[in-house]
Amino acid sequence: MQLMLDTGANRTFISQKALNSIRSSKIINQIQREVFLADGYTSITVYGEVDLSFIMNNIRTSVRALIVKNLCVNCILGMDYIIKYKLIINIGNRTITIGVKNYRLVIPMANSDKIIFNTISTSPLMSIGISVTKAKLSDTHSDKLVEHIHDYEQQHQMKQALILYNKLFDTSKPVIASNVKPHEIKTIDHPPPTSKAYYSTPHKQEAMHQIIQELLQSGLIRKSYSNYAAPAMLVPKKDNTWRMVVDYKKLNSITIKDNHPLPNMEQTIQILGGGYQFFSKFDMKSGFWQVPIKEEDKHKTAFITPDGLYEWNVLAQGLKNSPPSFQRLMLDLLSPCRQFALVYIDDIVIFSCTFEEHVKHLIQVLSILSSHNLQLNSSKCFILHRQIDYLSHTISQFGVKPNKEKIQAIMNLREPTTLAAANKFLG
Repeated sequence: MQLMLDTGANRTFISQKALNSIRSSKIINQIQREVFLADGYTSITVYGEVDLSFIMNNIRTSVRALIVKNLCVNCILGMDYIIKYKLIINIGNRTITIGVKNYRLVIPMANSDKIIFNTISTSPLMSIGISVTKAKLSDTHSDKLVEHIHDYEQQHQMKQALILYNKLFDTSKPVIASNVKPHEIKTIDHPPPTSKAYYSTPHKQEAMHQIIQELLQSGLIRKSYSNYAAPAMLVPKKDNTWRMVVDYKKLNSITIKDNHPLPNMEQTIQILGGGYQFFSKFDMKSGFWQVPIKEEDKHKTAFITPDGLYEWNVLAQGLKNSPPSFQRLMLDLLSPCRQFALVYIDDIVIFSCTFEEHVKHLIQVLSILSSHNLQLNSSKCFILHRQIDYLSHTISQFGVKPNKEKIQAIMNLREPTTLAAANKFLG
């Protein structure tokens, strides 16, 4: 009997074939339900529930499993089982530790097929959401993200969850999201706007050339033969390097506005101030660059440099509808998580009342992001914190308050000494 542990599954489930081989001829109450995977789109038929017990070295554990037609293995143990018995998965030693009351059972992974199943009862299915995914994360990233967690078991569970979603934190090369609706650029009936390339010094021209080559190599842009042309230029960054920006004023003037709203910051802050105990925060790595542009609209993004004409394969900074388009995409993807996750452009915050809930919530969000080939910036991510800074506010179970930087900025303002200065201060 094949058994697989999967921290990407919120629930445990078993195939009908495996269930028939280990239970009596008692008829299963086959009430069919369609449940959705964490991506919010893919559905799977579940036929009921069954209470299973597992006997390992004379130690009995139990869990309620969902019955499905086919699985890649006989049974998948999900987060409900893993959390209930505080499983510790040691990949290095290839062992699984299970906690039952005051006893801890260590099982070699090679012997994991020696598990005995025993069914107890069946019951109708209540609607739930499940997710299955696997991946790995380097110890450097996972250790840094969980090093602040003092409880060993909580730290271990969080680290194992992160290890499964390695590709989310791998920023060695840019990625473009899959299975998402591409960004569209709808324009009014108007001749394509064009501009000449901005003048550039030899030093800046060489820097621009290097940036263009990197963007070409990563697949974010391509050479263009478009009748559109917006001027590109370089602006200095804080670290004295250059950032390329494109002046899309002319294109934006003929672009039909996308009225999808951005979140109300005040309302978002009020939701987070609801006395939640645990918070995690994710930052998308160059979020706009992860969103593809509709093939028919790519030529509209063409930009001109002293070296040539290029166009974007991905959503570019400076386009009129980039923020609402990205917001819509993230809200659609994370709609199954709306009760415990909020999105503001490329910032995601997860909030939960208990640790067990937070593990499930975290994995569900990571699973969705992973299934769409998205990428996170690990240096700006925070996992399982009691207090976080979000949208210029400090949030904890005790409420919401403006963060110190915001208060300090106000304190540092000079006191108005004239009527004109006072009016300017008041806006």
